[in-house]
Amino acid sequence: MSRIPMSPSDLVDLLQSGGRLTKEEDLALSGLSPTSSSGELRRALLPLIERGRLRRIEDDETPSETELRIETLRLEDPVGRARFRLRLERELPLRITVDDNVLSFAHHELEEFLTAYQSLVSLDKILSPRELIHEIERGVERRLQGSRAEFHSLTMPGNDGWPDLDWESLPLSPTEAEELATPGSPVLYWPPSPNEEGRILVGLGDAGVGWSGLIDVTLPSPVGYDEIAKSRLVVAQGESILSTLIRLQGVILYDFLTGIHNRSYFSEQLERETRLAQRRDQPMALLIIDIDDFKSFNTRYGYEGGDRVLAIVACVLKAALRGTDTLARYGGEEFAVILASPIPFEEAQRIAERLRAAVADEPLPLTELDGSSITGHVTVSIGGSFFGTHGSHPHELWTVANREVLRAKSTGKNRVCFGPDPS
Repeated sequence: MSRIPMSPSDLVDLLQSGGRLTKEEDLALSGLSPTSSSGELRRALLPLIERGRLRRIEDDETPSETELRIETLRLEDPVGRARFRLRLERELPLRITVDDNVLSFAHHELEEFLTAYQSLVSLDKILSPRELIHEIERGVERRLQGSRAEFHSLTMPGNDGWPDLDWESLPLSPTEAEELATPGSPVLYWPPSPNEEGRILVGLGDAGVGWSGLIDVTLPSPVGYDEIAKSRLVVAQGESILSTLIRLQGVILYDFLTGIHNRSYFSEQLERETRLAQRRDQPMALLIIDIDDFKSFNTRYGYEGGDRVLAIVACVLKAALRGTDTLARYGGEEFAVILASPIPFEEAQRIAERLRAAVADEPLPLTELDGSSITGHVTVSIGGSFFGTHGSHPHELWTVANREVLRAKSTGKNRVCFGPDPS
């Protein structure tokens, strides 16, 4: 039998020309190139060996001390009537201690852990906490084949629409669940029985950031300690990145001066709220709030005085709104509010009037440019639009509300103007 040097590409061509490959095997082989690593070549050939498409030939040679990192793999192809001798760099296992137990990791496994959550930013958009949690769920399911993983929220920052937890579906009391979602807590495992699927509960959270929850895994068949521990590492890595992501969003989505949401967050929230109102067939309202004669404050009290006015007005507006409403500094001296559905037209008008009066009544401690202190007041003009009556798209609602705030300013300021009454 003649010996012919072959590259990984030559080997792939030979195997594919012989046929009898599954679609998955053919796809794995097609991904190999002349620069493919030993690990990639081994992983592509392993399914063919397990299925019998390739047969392993026993190797009587014993590697020398200097060749412990080199593995000689001898294979036979019954279809092509050829034998292969592959010299591969051995993937020495890495050992990590988890819960006083030693786990072995192949190099490709470690690479998967390190790159699992690398795409936090895509298409100029930061991954949302919900999207990252979905990635954590999928990571656990990939590690525990055949499982189903679901995140249960205990506490999450902001009003992001997390569903209420169905406690009847969990084998834990609220107190036990909170204890499980603290650092250092054990993983809870219920092996499957003939009549019931198994279950794993993994707690995760960060008290410093203000969030916590549980990863609930349903198992059709028993799993070993190694796989449970590695799944816990998947969750732990995602937990750390999620805390960073929540902090990052706090920096990006809030206005530094006033401490309320910024224009970027508000635009996305307006899209979500209009879709929700459309789906539920419930009314919502949009308000645009503009501080009257704001430039005169900057002229008289300087930019520091203007910044103080913006911060105080933001606090007053926030205190006068409902907990479900969204307030943002849209730009300059302009604020925007979403009055969440369901809200009747008359109630939206009352809230807008309450906001106007609260700002007008608030005393403003200011410092003149000469250093003297005075107490001043500021007023706002408010324009409003109502979902359904004045439009159903964010752009339509904004156009009407912007027109109304200009009307409020041109007819005396310190007043509220809405589009036509739907009744």
